[in-house]
Amino acid sequence: MSAPNPLRRPVRAVLFDLDGTLVDSLAFCVSAIAEACRATTGRSVSEAEVRARFGPSESGVIRSLVGSADHAAAYDRFWEIYRADHRRRVTLFEGVPELLRGLHQRGLRRAVVTGKGAETARWTLEATGVSDLAGPVFHGGIEGGFKRENLARAADRLEVPIPGIAYVGDQPSDMTIARAAGVRPVGAGWAPGSDRAALALQGAEVILRSPKELLRWVDGQARSVSPHPGPPAGVAAAGTTPGPPGQG
Repeated sequence: MSAPNPLRRPVRAVLFDLDGTLVDSLAFCVSAIAEACRATTGRSVSEAEVRARFGPSESGVIRSLVGSADHAAAYDRFWEIYRADHRRRVTLFEGVPELLRGLHQRGLRRAVVTGKGAETARWTLEATGVSDLAGPVFHGGIEGGFKRENLARAADRLEVPIPGIAYVGDQPSDMTIARAAGVRPVGAGWAPGSDRAALALQGAEVILRSPKELLRWVDGQARSVSPHPGPPAGVAAAGTTPGPPGQG
């Protein structure tokens, strides 16, 4: 891990990506999209094709793969698969509940900033039992993930200055987006197959190998700027943010 920068402000809020960061779900999302497209059009869709379209919500990815005419039917089939197989295929990464509780106990505000659509993001957070601890959700839509814009919206909602916010994500693009938004880019290097070298190349301030390490890093940031370590000021986060259906 990188050494704390004494010129940094302590972290006041931690914002999270969802798929591949809080939950081990990427493989399931890819397979569900591919199966929905195949069932609707009869054409096989590879994992590489699906991943190449990531950016917008699941609905947007599906539309880019099947076209407008088959979009609604393919998304309906995807949503059926998502709900039916979620419990079997999706789990929280080890240590995530303890991480979220630890941030809450320290008074840090939390939110989820994901490219996922609203309904799938809410379903995943509720099904895994962390929706209240994770905080409000800022989601993507059919036209794009809107993560940079949503990082700014989350800062306004949580009333935390941009320099006091860390964004935790598993994708190199998350680091690029965080830097562009002015928040602190933190690499979630704990997912299977995580490309830590690519996270570093795209400007991650620190790359962590477990959720537990994130708590230690947050505590270290507080100590680096204060002679009297203590929990940063803050309030518990609200529930999920309503919004139109729309991926991550």
